[in-house]
Order: sequence, then C-alpha cells, then structure tokens
Amino acid sequence: MELEQGQMERKNRGMGLASQLVSLAVLSAIIVMFLPSGLSWVMGNRVAGFSRDLAHAAHQARHLALTEGRRVTLCPLDTQGQCTRNWNGVLSTFFDDGAHRALSSPDHLISILDVPPGIDLHWGGFGNKRAVHFNGSGLTSTTNGTFLVSASTSRIERRIIINRQGRVRMKHGGE
Repeated sequence: MELEQGQMERKNRGMGLASQLVSLAVLSAIIVMFLPSGLSWVMGNRVAGFSRDLAHAAHQARHLALTEGRRVTLCPLDTQGQCTRNWNGVLSTFFDDGAHRALSSPDHLISILDVPPGIDLHWGGFGNKRAVHFNGSGLTSTTNGTFLVSASTSRIERRIIINRQGRVRMKHGGE
C-alpha cells in the first residue's frame, strides 16, 4: 500500500477494552488478597519499632540512674507534671530526686517518647502503676513489671519486661 507524501501508516497495537478490563480485574484481586497482610506487616513494624524505642528509653533511664546516682522516672505526665496512668500519650524520662513521681523542673527532663497512633501501651507493674522508677543504684524494687505494646487493630504484640534489678528485656507475642 503506497502512502501519499506526509501520511504515516497506522498500526493498532493497543489493548482492547476487554483486555484492559480483565487486567484491571486481575490486578484488583491481587491487591485485595495482599492488602490485609501488607497492613499487618506495617503494624508489626510499627509495634517492633516503638518497642525498641521504649526499651531504649528504659535502658537510658537505668543507665542515668546508675551513672548519676540519682532517681530517674519514666512515665506519662499530666499537665501539672504528675505521673498518670494514661500510657497512650507522651512518655517522659526525668530526674526525680524527691521520688514524688513528678517533674519538678523542666531542667530535670531527660527525654520524651511519643506513643504512635495505632499502638496501645499498658504497664502492668508491681506497686505503682503510674511510673517506672529507677533508684540511684539502678534498681526498681517496687516498680518491676511488664509493658505490653500492641497494635490497636490486630493481635500483634510485644512485651518489655523490667525486673527488680532494673534489667530490661523484650519478648515477642506468644513467647
């Protein structure tokens, strides 16, 4: 077939409507199958990351109590600087020289740790349920216990255990 000058030969090489719809249906089915496991993977990473951060905060609190020879408290604070039982907000680590479980001066604040959205945090400790408290020797004689870090929307969880000697260790879900 001869073409006149300035014309190009056309070839249809695209997909037809039926082929496009079949491809879209297959892609949608794959996404629907893998979306729940993908969300679970994301939440698992969020729980694992926050658990490491919380364990680090507890290690840091114990380390500073030992090296400075001062009481250090890890807890959620209310607006007056008192430790509360609401562990799902912002956690503060501070020097607590009076052992009142309260931030007496902004200068005593060591660090803060935000609990991310979608994460539930529970402290089940012996004695005081409002704070984890390390004395100047690094011991937690009355506040040993377990943090339960879990995803709000699934059964993914980790435990951070603090014993009476102040040592911190992590356990995965059903261990």
